[in-house]
Amino acid sequence: MSSAEDIITELRYNHGAHILCLSLGSHLYNKEVEDSINYADNKNVIVVAAAGDYSERDLLFPASMSRVIAVASEDEKGNICGFSSYSENKSPLFFIPGEDIETLSIDEEGKTIIERSEGTSVSCALMAGIIALGLEIRPDACADLLTNSLYRADQGRIIDVREFLKILASESEPND
Repeated sequence: MSSAEDIITELRYNHGAHILCLSLGSHLYNKEVEDSINYADNKNVIVVAAAGDYSERDLLFPASMSRVIAVASEDEKGNICGFSSYSENKSPLFFIPGEDIETLSIDEEGKTIIERSEGTSVSCALMAGIIALGLEIRPDACADLLTNSLYRADQGRIIDVREFLKILASESEPND
């Protein structure tokens, strides 16, 4: 895991990123990390964070922050994964598949292999990909427009990505 200083540096100097995927978390609050996330948010950078894999009804920091899109894990049937932390009071919070997900990895010989992974970090990366698709449709979209469009495309905790993109293409910015 990266140190708080590494995270702060990346958040403040993100080299033009539009989405920051934080597949990390802590039970401890960190003021400097919060300030850096708020800085990124003020620059219209969408911050997505893993909820945590502790089977808790509380989110890890920074997923617990109000301007961060928190991502918990669900299984293929739409049930909350037993390992996933989540909160019934957090918004925005989305449930994304996070169990038995095929990912690419490198084995001991340096060969690329396919592995099965699980966890809210995997779900977080998938959510960042969904948001990236949205930014292809609407490069000017702010975090609020993206979040509102995701909620409108949410079909009982299953985000209909096609519907999300269609909604996003037809929406104006929240304060227009």
